[in-house]
Amino acid sequence: MTASSPSSVLFFNLFDPSHRAHLPMECVTAAQLRTFSNSVVTALAIRDTNTVIEVQPLREDSIEAQARCLLEDVSPQAFKVNHVFSIETLDSLATIFADYNQIPLVTVFGKHFYEYVDIDDNALYTEMLTDAYLDILSPLSYIAVVDLNYATHWTSEDFDITTEEDLFLHILDLGAEYCLILNQRDTNGKLCHRLIHQSDDEFIFEHPAHISTHAEFADLTGTALACSLAQGLSAEDATKTALSVALSQTQDTIRLGMGSPQVNYIAPELIGG
Repeated sequence: MTASSPSSVLFFNLFDPSHRAHLPMECVTAAQLRTFSNSVVTALAIRDTNTVIEVQPLREDSIEAQARCLLEDVSPQAFKVNHVFSIETLDSLATIFADYNQIPLVTVFGKHFYEYVDIDDNALYTEMLTDAYLDILSPLSYIAVVDLNYATHWTSEDFDITTEEDLFLHILDLGAEYCLILNQRDTNGKLCHRLIHQSDDEFIFEHPAHISTHAEFADLTGTALACSLAQGLSAEDATKTALSVALSQTQDTIRLGMGSPQVNYIAPELIGG
């Protein structure tokens, strides 16, 4: 990669003012991995370090306009998307990702925040949006990151998804090239992570027993994964790097307020000090 053509990622995510994950934490992780970042905000979270109060989605036309404005100017080597809050926005993003289908897309299926969107029939809204999320983004994904700790967020009667295996097999059936399954128990009950390809080839990554994963783990992993793909690594090597980075971030934490500990992104080992 030459100085005139640095590796970069275009992130689509909500803005988290606590900086626990999402934007702008994605930019911090990208910098740690010597990758440039650009971002498109999909929603604004109103929260402190402990609790999400409300999520305010941005308009679909604003999201699309910002994305296309950046893409007319910069050439990212990877996309990452997490937290989209309308079917109209999903459709717009699908058109963008199809227009730039040579760029690998990392899609995160982890904890969602649909219950914090102020809408009359939230149950119906959530069901329709999760179905659309799977149907629209899975076929465009190079790697879909699925956190099994939140698999119940993605169950779907329409797609007959009632188990964890139903979920990741459905994502692969829809067309995702790979599925990275986080927080799965092996036959001995030990925590591990699995990368499965369309061909059924798979790679197993052990999870250190002394590290607990939190709600932001999938988002952190997806960020490091997109950065690693942008640098030209294979799916297996990018996954190995991403898990190493996310686990290091998860292990090195600090408590800033009332909430649970969050990534200590000024720790010397995280900034190369």
